[in-house]
Amino acid sequence: MSPKTKKKTTKKRTVAKNTKSVKKKEQKSAFWGYLKIIIVCLIVGALTYAALSYIYSNKDSQNTIKKIEKYLDKQSVKKDPPAKEPAVKFEPKTESKIEPKISVEPKIKPKTQNEVKPQIKSEAVKQEDTLNKIDSSTPETKIAPKEQQEFYPPEIPDEKPVKKGSIHIEVFDKDGAKKDERRVGEVPEKKQPPQRKTKEPESSLDASKAQVLNGTKKQFGKPKLVIIIDDVAHKHQVDAIKSIKLKLTPSFFPATKDHPDTPKLAKKFSFHMIHLPLQAKNFKGEEIDTLRVDDGYEKILNRLQAIKRDFPNLIYINNHTGSKFTSDFDAMDRLMRAVKHENLIFIDSKTIANTKVAAAAKKHSMPYISRDVFLDHEDSKAAITKQLKYAVALAKKHSRAIAIGHPYKNTMDVLKNSSEILKDVEVVYLKDIL
Repeated sequence: MSPKTKKKTTKKRTVAKNTKSVKKKEQKSAFWGYLKIIIVCLIVGALTYAALSYIYSNKDSQNTIKKIEKYLDKQSVKKDPPAKEPAVKFEPKTESKIEPKISVEPKIKPKTQNEVKPQIKSEAVKQEDTLNKIDSSTPETKIAPKEQQEFYPPEIPDEKPVKKGSIHIEVFDKDGAKKDERRVGEVPEKKQPPQRKTKEPESSLDASKAQVLNGTKKQFGKPKLVIIIDDVAHKHQVDAIKSIKLKLTPSFFPATKDHPDTPKLAKKFSFHMIHLPLQAKNFKGEEIDTLRVDDGYEKILNRLQAIKRDFPNLIYINNHTGSKFTSDFDAMDRLMRAVKHENLIFIDSKTIANTKVAAAAKKHSMPYISRDVFLDHEDSKAAITKQLKYAVALAKKHSRAIAIGHPYKNTMDVLKNSSEILKDVEVVYLKDIL
Protein backbone atom coordinates (compact mmCIF):
# COMPACT_ATOMS: atom_id res chain seq x y z
CA MET A 1 0.00 0.00 0.00
CA SER A 2 1.47 3.29 -0.97
CA PRO A 3 1.88 6.08 1.60
CA LYS A 4 -0.75 8.26 -0.08
CA THR A 5 -3.30 5.50 -0.09
CA LYS A 6 -2.50 4.63 3.51
CA LYS A 7 -2.86 8.28 4.50
CA LYS A 8 -6.24 8.55 2.77
CA THR A 9 -7.50 5.36 4.45
CA THR A 10 -6.37 6.55 7.85
CA LYS A 11 -8.05 9.89 7.27
CA LYS A 12 -11.34 8.19 6.31
CA ARG A 13 -11.22 6.00 9.42
CA THR A 14 -10.57 9.07 11.61
CA VAL A 15 -13.49 10.94 10.04
CA ALA A 16 -15.83 7.95 10.47
CA LYS A 17 -14.76 7.56 14.11
CA ASN A 18 -15.36 11.24 14.76
CA THR A 19 -18.79 11.07 13.07
CA LYS A 20 -19.83 8.16 15.29
CA SER A 21 -18.70 9.94 18.45
CA VAL A 22 -20.58 13.06 17.37
CA LYS A 23 -23.78 11.04 16.78
CA LYS A 24 -23.40 9.40 20.18
CA LYS A 25 -22.98 12.80 21.83
CA GLU A 26 -26.06 14.12 19.98
CA GLN A 27 -28.11 11.11 21.06
CA LYS A 28 -27.02 11.56 24.67
CA SER A 29 -27.85 15.25 24.63
CA ALA A 30 -31.28 14.57 23.04
CA PHE A 31 -32.07 11.94 25.68
CA TRP A 32 -31.19 14.26 28.51
CA GLY A 33 -33.18 17.03 26.87
CA TYR A 34 -36.33 14.86 26.69
CA LEU A 35 -35.80 13.70 30.25
CA LYS A 36 -35.55 17.30 31.44
CA ILE A 37 -38.78 18.18 29.60
CA ILE A 38 -40.61 15.23 31.21
CA ILE A 39 -39.33 16.15 34.65
CA VAL A 40 -40.42 19.77 34.16
CA CYS A 41 -43.87 18.65 33.03
CA LEU A 42 -44.25 16.41 36.06
CA ILE A 43 -43.21 19.21 38.35
CA VAL A 44 -45.62 21.65 36.70
CA GLY A 45 -48.49 19.08 36.88
CA ALA A 46 -47.80 18.44 40.56
CA LEU A 47 -47.78 22.14 41.32
CA THR A 48 -50.99 22.66 39.33
CA TYR A 49 -52.72 19.79 41.11
CA ALA A 50 -51.69 21.13 44.48
CA ALA A 51 -52.94 24.60 43.60
CA LEU A 52 -56.33 23.34 42.37
CA SER A 53 -56.75 21.13 45.43
CA TYR A 54 -56.14 24.14 47.63
CA ILE A 55 -58.54 26.31 45.66
CA TYR A 56 -61.45 23.79 45.73
CA SER A 57 -60.91 23.02 49.39
CA ASN A 58 -61.29 26.71 50.25
CA LYS A 59 -64.97 27.90 50.63
CA ASP A 60 -64.20 31.39 49.43
CA SER A 61 -62.61 30.01 46.33
CA GLN A 62 -65.64 27.76 45.72
CA ASN A 63 -68.00 30.76 45.91
CA THR A 64 -65.81 32.61 43.45
CA ILE A 65 -65.89 29.64 41.09
CA LYS A 66 -69.67 29.43 41.32
CA LYS A 67 -70.02 33.10 40.48
CA ILE A 68 -67.77 32.62 37.49
CA GLU A 69 -69.81 29.61 36.35
CA LYS A 70 -73.10 31.55 36.68
CA TYR A 71 -71.64 34.41 34.69
CA LEU A 72 -70.51 32.03 31.96
CA ASP A 73 -73.97 30.39 31.92
CA LYS A 74 -75.67 33.77 31.47
CA GLN A 75 -73.34 34.64 28.64
CA SER A 76 -74.08 31.32 26.94
CA VAL A 77 -77.84 31.90 27.30
CA LYS A 78 -77.54 35.33 25.69
CA LYS A 79 -75.52 33.93 22.85
CA ASP A 80 -77.80 30.92 22.25
CA PRO A 81 -81.50 31.90 22.79
CA PRO A 82 -83.90 28.97 23.23
CA ALA A 83 -85.69 27.76 20.16
CA LYS A 84 -89.27 28.96 19.79
CA GLU A 85 -91.95 26.41 20.69
CA PRO A 86 -94.50 25.49 18.04
CA ALA A 87 -97.76 27.44 18.14
CA VAL A 88 -99.79 24.28 18.61
CA LYS A 89 -98.84 21.79 21.24
CA PHE A 90 -99.79 18.19 20.76
CA GLU A 91 -100.33 16.37 24.00
CA PRO A 92 -100.80 12.62 24.17
CA LYS A 93 -104.32 11.55 24.93
CA THR A 94 -104.73 9.82 28.24
CA GLU A 95 -107.43 7.30 28.77
CA SER A 96 -109.86 8.44 31.45
CA LYS A 97 -110.70 5.97 34.12
CA ILE A 98 -114.41 5.39 34.31
CA GLU A 99 -115.65 4.36 37.71
CA PRO A 100 -118.22 1.60 37.79
CA LYS A 101 -121.80 2.84 38.04
CA ILE A 102 -123.59 2.11 41.26
CA SER A 103 -127.32 1.99 40.73
CA VAL A 104 -129.47 4.11 42.98
CA GLU A 105 -132.90 3.39 41.61
CA PRO A 106 -133.84 0.00 40.09
CA LYS A 107 -135.63 1.24 36.96
CA ILE A 108 -133.05 3.72 35.85
CA LYS A 109 -130.11 1.82 37.30
CA PRO A 110 -131.34 -1.82 37.24
CA LYS A 111 -130.09 -3.34 40.50
CA THR A 112 -130.22 -1.41 43.73
CA GLN A 113 -129.92 -2.31 47.36
CA ASN A 114 -131.76 0.64 48.83
CA GLU A 115 -135.50 0.83 48.93
CA VAL A 116 -137.68 3.58 50.22
CA LYS A 117 -140.12 2.54 52.89
CA PRO A 118 -143.53 4.12 52.46
CA GLN A 119 -144.54 6.49 55.11
CA ILE A 120 -147.89 8.26 54.85
CA LYS A 121 -147.20 11.74 56.05
CA SER A 122 -149.60 12.60 58.78
CA GLU A 123 -150.12 16.10 59.97
CA ALA A 124 -150.25 15.52 63.69
CA VAL A 125 -149.68 19.15 64.56
CA LYS A 126 -153.00 20.89 64.44
CA GLN A 127 -152.92 23.40 61.68
CA GLU A 128 -155.27 25.82 63.33
CA ASP A 129 -153.09 26.17 66.47
CA THR A 130 -149.99 26.90 64.38
CA LEU A 131 -151.82 29.35 62.17
CA ASN A 132 -153.26 31.19 65.15
CA LYS A 133 -149.73 31.68 66.49
CA ILE A 134 -148.62 33.04 63.14
CA ASP A 135 -151.54 35.38 62.57
CA SER A 136 -154.27 35.61 65.20
CA SER A 137 -155.97 38.42 63.34
CA THR A 138 -157.08 36.33 60.31
CA PRO A 139 -160.47 34.56 60.42
CA GLU A 140 -160.72 30.81 60.80
CA THR A 141 -160.96 28.61 57.69
CA LYS A 142 -164.47 27.37 57.00
CA ILE A 143 -165.21 23.74 56.13
CA ALA A 144 -165.46 23.31 52.35
CA PRO A 145 -168.57 21.86 50.67
CA LYS A 146 -168.65 18.13 49.95
CA GLU A 147 -167.86 18.74 46.26
CA GLN A 148 -164.52 20.27 47.26
CA GLN A 149 -163.50 17.56 49.70
CA GLU A 150 -161.80 15.76 46.79
CA PHE A 151 -159.21 18.50 46.61
CA TYR A 152 -158.81 19.27 50.28
CA PRO A 153 -159.54 16.26 52.51
CA PRO A 154 -159.11 16.29 56.28
CA GLU A 155 -155.76 14.98 57.43
CA ILE A 156 -155.86 11.84 59.64
CA PRO A 157 -152.90 11.62 62.03
CA ASP A 158 -150.99 8.33 62.14
CA GLU A 159 -150.05 6.50 65.34
CA LYS A 160 -146.53 7.90 65.09
CA PRO A 161 -146.78 11.58 64.11
CA VAL A 162 -144.25 12.89 61.67
CA LYS A 163 -143.22 16.52 61.43
CA LYS A 164 -144.56 18.33 58.38
CA GLY A 165 -142.76 20.38 55.81
CA SER A 166 -140.15 18.00 54.46
CA ILE A 167 -139.94 14.66 52.71
CA HIS A 168 -139.93 11.61 54.96
CA ILE A 169 -137.68 8.83 53.69
CA GLU A 170 -136.96 5.40 55.20
CA VAL A 171 -134.42 3.14 53.50
CA PHE A 172 -134.67 -0.67 53.66
CA ASP A 173 -132.41 -3.42 52.42
CA LYS A 174 -133.54 -6.30 50.20
CA ASP A 175 -134.75 -8.37 53.17
CA GLY A 176 -136.99 -5.59 54.41
CA ALA A 177 -134.85 -4.59 57.39
CA LYS A 178 -134.75 -0.86 58.10
CA LYS A 179 -131.34 0.63 57.31
CA ASP A 180 -131.93 4.33 57.56
CA GLU A 181 -134.68 6.84 58.25
CA ARG A 182 -134.52 10.57 57.73
CA ARG A 183 -136.35 13.61 56.45
CA VAL A 184 -134.65 15.23 53.48
CA GLY A 185 -133.60 18.76 54.40
CA GLU A 186 -133.15 18.14 58.14
CA VAL A 187 -129.84 17.56 59.92
CA PRO A 188 -129.84 13.98 61.28
CA GLU A 189 -129.35 13.54 64.99
CA LYS A 190 -126.96 10.64 64.55
CA LYS A 191 -123.93 10.72 62.31
CA GLN A 192 -124.60 8.81 59.11
CA PRO A 193 -121.94 6.44 57.73
CA PRO A 194 -119.86 7.97 54.93
CA GLN A 195 -121.66 7.81 51.58
CA ARG A 196 -120.08 5.61 48.98
CA LYS A 197 -118.76 7.66 46.11
CA THR A 198 -120.64 7.05 42.91
CA LYS A 199 -120.31 8.38 39.41
CA GLU A 200 -122.49 11.41 38.70
CA PRO A 201 -125.79 10.23 37.15
CA GLU A 202 -125.96 10.81 33.41
CA SER A 203 -129.39 12.47 33.25
CA SER A 204 -131.06 15.17 35.32
CA LEU A 205 -133.75 12.66 36.29
CA ASP A 206 -131.15 10.21 37.57
CA ALA A 207 -129.49 12.98 39.53
CA SER A 208 -132.76 14.08 41.10
CA LYS A 209 -133.71 10.56 42.17
CA ALA A 210 -130.22 9.81 43.46
CA GLN A 211 -130.23 12.96 45.59
CA VAL A 212 -133.70 12.20 46.96
CA LEU A 213 -132.79 8.60 47.85
CA ASN A 214 -129.37 9.39 49.31
CA GLY A 215 -130.37 12.63 51.01
CA THR A 216 -127.45 14.46 49.39
CA LYS A 217 -129.37 17.45 48.06
CA LYS A 218 -127.69 20.33 49.89
CA GLN A 219 -129.49 23.46 50.95
CA PHE A 220 -127.88 26.85 51.11
CA GLY A 221 -129.19 30.27 51.97
CA LYS A 222 -132.84 30.84 52.82
CA PRO A 223 -135.40 28.05 53.36
CA LYS A 224 -136.91 26.86 50.07
CA LEU A 225 -140.64 27.05 49.28
CA VAL A 226 -142.13 25.37 46.20
CA ILE A 227 -145.50 26.71 45.00
CA ILE A 228 -147.17 24.45 42.43
CA ILE A 229 -150.04 25.96 40.41
CA ASP A 230 -152.38 23.14 39.27
CA ASP A 231 -155.05 23.04 36.53
CA VAL A 232 -153.11 25.20 34.06
CA ALA A 233 -154.62 24.87 30.56
CA HIS A 234 -155.30 28.33 29.05
CA LYS A 235 -153.30 31.33 27.88
CA HIS A 236 -154.82 33.79 30.37
CA GLN A 237 -153.72 31.47 33.21
CA VAL A 238 -150.20 31.36 31.79
CA ASP A 239 -150.14 35.14 31.53
CA ALA A 240 -151.33 35.49 35.12
CA ILE A 241 -148.59 33.14 36.40
CA LYS A 242 -145.85 34.86 34.40
CA SER A 243 -146.97 38.28 35.61
CA ILE A 244 -145.99 37.25 39.14
CA LYS A 245 -142.24 37.65 39.51
CA LEU A 246 -141.82 34.38 41.38
CA LYS A 247 -140.56 30.93 40.35
CA LEU A 248 -144.01 29.35 40.39
CA THR A 249 -144.16 25.75 39.15
CA PRO A 250 -147.02 25.34 36.62
CA SER A 251 -148.69 21.92 36.38
CA PHE A 252 -150.44 21.57 32.99
CA PHE A 253 -153.32 19.31 32.05
CA PRO A 254 -152.36 16.72 29.40
CA ALA A 255 -153.39 17.64 25.86
CA THR A 256 -157.00 16.68 25.03
CA LYS A 257 -159.71 18.17 22.84
CA ASP A 258 -160.68 20.31 25.86
CA HIS A 259 -157.08 21.47 26.37
CA PRO A 260 -155.36 21.25 22.96
CA ASP A 261 -152.84 24.04 23.55
CA THR A 262 -151.15 22.84 26.75
CA PRO A 263 -147.97 21.49 25.01
CA LYS A 264 -147.50 24.86 23.28
CA LEU A 265 -148.19 26.83 26.47
CA ALA A 266 -145.76 24.70 28.48
CA LYS A 267 -142.89 25.87 26.24
CA LYS A 268 -143.31 29.38 27.65
CA PHE A 269 -141.80 28.15 30.96
CA SER A 270 -138.30 26.94 31.68
CA PHE A 271 -139.80 24.29 33.95
CA HIS A 272 -143.25 22.68 34.15
CA MET A 273 -145.11 19.60 35.43
CA ILE A 274 -148.10 17.55 34.26
CA HIS A 275 -151.36 17.42 36.25
CA LEU A 276 -152.48 13.83 35.61
CA PRO A 277 -156.25 13.24 36.05
CA LEU A 278 -157.03 10.19 38.22
CA GLN A 279 -160.38 8.75 39.26
CA ALA A 280 -162.12 10.40 42.22
CA LYS A 281 -164.66 9.04 44.67
CA ASN A 282 -167.11 11.93 44.45
CA PHE A 283 -166.28 14.58 41.88
CA LYS A 284 -168.28 16.11 39.07
CA GLY A 285 -166.75 17.19 35.77
CA GLU A 286 -164.21 14.39 35.26
CA GLU A 287 -161.46 15.22 32.75
CA ILE A 288 -161.11 13.40 29.42
CA ASP A 289 -158.84 10.31 29.54
CA THR A 290 -158.93 10.19 33.34
CA LEU A 291 -157.16 7.02 34.52
CA ARG A 292 -159.44 4.69 36.47
CA VAL A 293 -158.74 2.01 39.07
CA ASP A 294 -159.68 -0.84 36.69
CA ASP A 295 -157.33 0.35 33.90
CA GLY A 296 -154.62 -2.17 33.06
CA TYR A 297 -150.88 -1.58 33.04
CA GLU A 298 -150.66 -1.32 29.24
CA LYS A 299 -153.32 1.39 29.09
CA ILE A 300 -151.63 3.39 31.84
CA LEU A 301 -148.22 3.00 30.18
CA ASN A 302 -149.57 4.07 26.79
CA ARG A 303 -151.17 7.13 28.40
CA LEU A 304 -147.88 8.22 29.97
CA GLN A 305 -145.98 7.61 26.73
CA ALA A 306 -148.47 9.76 24.80
CA ILE A 307 -148.05 12.54 27.37
CA LYS A 308 -144.25 12.35 27.07
CA ARG A 309 -144.50 12.73 23.31
CA ASP A 310 -146.38 16.00 23.83
CA PHE A 311 -144.07 17.12 26.68
CA PRO A 312 -140.59 15.74 25.83
CA ASN A 313 -138.83 17.43 28.78
CA LEU A 314 -141.26 16.04 31.35
CA ILE A 315 -139.89 14.72 34.66
CA TYR A 316 -142.50 15.43 37.38
CA ILE A 317 -146.22 14.66 37.47
CA ASN A 318 -148.83 15.09 40.21
CA ASN A 319 -152.40 13.85 40.43
CA HIS A 320 -155.52 15.85 39.57
CA THR A 321 -158.35 14.61 41.86
CA GLY A 322 -157.65 10.85 42.33
CA SER A 323 -159.07 10.16 45.79
CA LYS A 324 -160.32 6.74 44.64
CA PHE A 325 -157.29 5.91 42.49
CA THR A 326 -154.57 6.92 44.97
CA SER A 327 -156.32 5.06 47.82
CA ASP A 328 -156.34 1.81 45.78
CA PHE A 329 -152.99 0.00 46.17
CA ASP A 330 -153.35 -2.19 43.05
CA ALA A 331 -154.13 0.81 40.86
CA MET A 332 -151.21 2.79 42.30
CA ASP A 333 -148.97 -0.27 41.91
CA ARG A 334 -149.65 -0.31 38.15
CA LEU A 335 -149.25 3.46 37.88
CA MET A 336 -145.93 3.56 39.76
CA ARG A 337 -144.64 0.70 37.63
CA ALA A 338 -145.41 2.74 34.49
CA VAL A 339 -144.01 5.93 36.06
CA LYS A 340 -140.78 4.10 36.80
CA HIS A 341 -140.66 2.65 33.28
CA GLU A 342 -140.88 6.15 31.79
CA ASN A 343 -138.27 7.65 34.17
CA LEU A 344 -140.75 10.01 35.81
CA ILE A 345 -141.23 11.16 39.43
CA PHE A 346 -144.71 11.16 40.96
CA ILE A 347 -145.74 13.86 43.45
CA ASP A 348 -148.68 12.94 45.68
CA SER A 349 -151.16 15.84 45.81
CA LYS A 350 -152.74 14.05 48.82
CA THR A 351 -156.36 14.51 47.80
CA ILE A 352 -157.19 11.86 50.40
CA ALA A 353 -155.57 11.01 53.72
CA ASN A 354 -155.74 7.24 53.10
CA THR A 355 -153.30 7.44 50.19
CA LYS A 356 -151.47 4.32 49.00
CA VAL A 357 -148.89 6.21 46.95
CA ALA A 358 -146.20 5.70 49.59
CA ALA A 359 -146.74 1.92 49.68
CA ALA A 360 -146.57 1.67 45.88
CA ALA A 361 -143.48 3.87 45.78
CA LYS A 362 -141.77 1.63 48.33
CA LYS A 363 -142.56 -1.50 46.33
CA HIS A 364 -140.91 -0.06 43.24
CA SER A 365 -138.04 1.65 45.11
CA MET A 366 -139.28 5.08 44.10
CA PRO A 367 -139.05 8.25 46.27
CA TYR A 368 -142.28 9.25 48.02
CA ILE A 369 -142.90 12.99 47.79
CA SER A 370 -146.09 14.80 48.75
CA ARG A 371 -147.39 18.34 49.15
CA ASP A 372 -147.49 20.01 52.55
CA VAL A 373 -150.09 22.77 52.20
CA PHE A 374 -153.11 23.63 50.02
CA LEU A 375 -153.20 27.40 49.57
CA ASP A 376 -156.72 27.93 48.27
CA HIS A 377 -158.77 25.32 50.10
CA GLU A 378 -161.11 28.25 50.63
CA ASP A 379 -161.20 30.80 47.80
CA SER A 380 -160.86 33.98 49.82
CA LYS A 381 -157.86 36.29 50.14
CA ALA A 382 -157.85 36.06 53.93
CA ALA A 383 -157.79 32.24 53.90
CA ILE A 384 -155.17 32.09 51.13
CA THR A 385 -152.95 34.56 52.98
CA LYS A 386 -153.26 32.47 56.13
CA GLN A 387 -152.29 29.27 54.28
CA LEU A 388 -149.34 31.01 52.60
CA LYS A 389 -148.03 32.13 56.00
CA TYR A 390 -148.43 28.58 57.23
CA ALA A 391 -146.40 27.27 54.26
CA VAL A 392 -143.67 29.80 55.03
CA ALA A 393 -143.62 28.69 58.67
CA LEU A 394 -143.18 25.06 57.59
CA ALA A 395 -140.39 25.96 55.19
CA LYS A 396 -138.54 27.88 57.90
CA LYS A 397 -138.97 25.00 60.34
CA HIS A 398 -137.94 22.17 58.00
CA SER A 399 -135.78 24.10 55.47
CA ARG A 400 -138.28 23.38 52.67
CA ALA A 401 -141.98 22.92 51.97
CA ILE A 402 -144.29 22.20 49.02
CA ALA A 403 -147.53 24.16 48.60
CA ILE A 404 -150.22 23.67 45.94
CA GLY A 405 -152.57 26.35 44.63
CA HIS A 406 -154.70 27.05 41.55
CA PRO A 407 -154.83 29.88 38.99
CA TYR A 408 -157.74 31.55 40.77
CA LYS A 409 -157.92 35.33 40.77
CA ASN A 410 -157.68 35.59 44.57
CA THR A 411 -154.71 33.18 44.66
CA MET A 412 -152.87 35.17 41.99
CA ASP A 413 -153.59 38.47 43.76
CA VAL A 414 -152.28 37.19 47.09
CA LEU A 415 -149.10 35.82 45.50
CA LYS A 416 -148.54 39.02 43.54
CA ASN A 417 -148.56 41.04 46.79
CA SER A 418 -146.75 38.50 48.98
CA SER A 419 -143.26 40.01 49.06
CA GLU A 420 -143.52 40.79 52.78
CA ILE A 421 -144.80 37.29 53.63
CA LEU A 422 -142.12 35.58 51.53
CA LYS A 423 -139.18 37.77 52.59
CA ASP A 424 -137.65 35.03 54.79
CA VAL A 425 -137.88 32.21 52.21
CA GLU A 426 -136.85 31.62 48.61
CA VAL A 427 -139.53 30.50 46.17
CA VAL A 428 -137.95 27.90 43.84
CA TYR A 429 -139.01 25.41 41.20
CA LEU A 430 -139.73 21.85 42.30
CA LYS A 431 -136.61 20.63 40.49
CA ASP A 432 -134.47 22.88 42.72
CA ILE A 433 -135.17 20.88 45.88
CA LEU A 434 -135.48 17.36 44.37
